[in-house]
Amino acid sequence: MNKSYWTDCLITNGMLFVPVCFLFTLLVSNMNIEAKEQLTIEIQKYPCLYDKANYNYKNRVQNDLAWAEIAKNLAMEGWL
Repeated sequence: MNKSYWTDCLITNGMLFVPVCFLFTLLVSNMNIEAKEQLTIEIQKYPCLYDKANYNYKNRVQNDLAWAEIAKNLAMEGWL
């Protein structure tokens, strides 16, 4: 793992916060191809996650909200 990965992990009040990219990697590695396609469709709905020109690209609150919405949508559709 590179240094930036570990610097993104924060320990606050005894709790470890793991970067979303690590959790995402674990999730995707266990998904079938249809679930990965559905995940891609969901991510495309939130340009703040992938478009560097997007105003909210570096906004952690907006990104967290987008990931929460993606997780909710995938769970409702039975993919998670």
